[in-house]
Amino acid sequence: MRIASEIRVEALDDREQICQLVNSVWGAQYQHAPVLPRWTPEYFDWQFLCVPDAWPAICLGIYRHDVLVGVFCGDCWPLRINGHDTRATLLSCVSVSPEARHPAVAQAGLNGLRDWSEGNGARYFMGYVNPASSDAAGRRYWTTRRGYRHSFSTLSRQWQINPLNASERVGAPTASAGNSGLDDRSLDAAVTLLRSRMETLADSGIAMLGCPEARLRHQLDFAPIARPIVIEEAGETGVCSFYMLPTQGEAHVGFIDYIAASDPDGPLVEHVFDRAIAVMKAARCDRAFVLGYPNHDDALLERLGFHPCFPSYSPLIVSWDNSRPLPQEGAFCSPIYR
Repeated sequence: MRIASEIRVEALDDREQICQLVNSVWGAQYQHAPVLPRWTPEYFDWQFLCVPDAWPAICLGIYRHDVLVGVFCGDCWPLRINGHDTRATLLSCVSVSPEARHPAVAQAGLNGLRDWSEGNGARYFMGYVNPASSDAAGRRYWTTRRGYRHSFSTLSRQWQINPLNASERVGAPTASAGNSGLDDRSLDAAVTLLRSRMETLADSGIAMLGCPEARLRHQLDFAPIARPIVIEEAGETGVCSFYMLPTQGEAHVGFIDYIAASDPDGPLVEHVFDRAIAVMKAARCDRAFVLGYPNHDDALLERLGFHPCFPSYSPLIVSWDNSRPLPQEGAFCSPIYR
């Protein structure tokens, strides 16, 4: 009997079941990684299960003999590539149980997400995979599938910082000062600032995922996992948007989506970042990651105390339609890392 006949793929909205499988797969793959995050139910609500109605998103469960053996999650984003507007599905949390690894299982998950993507106007996948130096399985889920073309990027390197060891700047806030509330006016100011930055990038010729206002608001503000720090003073706006996930024990790891200020060379960008660092310190967050150029200026990240990751996860774009162009190597920018 062919193994393909034993496999079925269908939408999965049980967040606890998704968490259990994804965490077990990643925990087995990276047993000795001290900052390996443990995904929470709220994370899957935020990114896939409770998104705005106009934002297609899904978690697919892959079953073999009615046993859940894999989870592939994705959502559709506008994509501008070579001056052409199209759509792409941003994949993440791609996981297959070690005891169920077989080319037909990964193929079924990817093909199922491809069919769903086509139904939502997307002809590309985008995501982040293990660096070439890694022997982890995640890269093979993507690059060994028949019928798919892929292109790696040299952009969007990850940078990292240890908040517990971050330099104390004069006037930096205490931990309690970091948890300031967010009102609608502050959120509006943050959205306006970030949309302006994204539009500038979109006009630069870089292939990039777009982020409509409704999706950006959702990314910035989804309690309890995402609440940005926003400071407004003297007509200027600064924003640092981040979330934290638990690791083993009581520590956390942070992921920073955006650090920005109306004047990127002024002090406000440091003030808003220091508030975010204070929150991370209070949560015993001992590592935080952010994407470098073109999402953030590398010189700014260095100024704030970040160091580039070596090796870094690799941005990847995949197509299954031969009539669709792939970007040149190094031409891919994603608005978020996930």
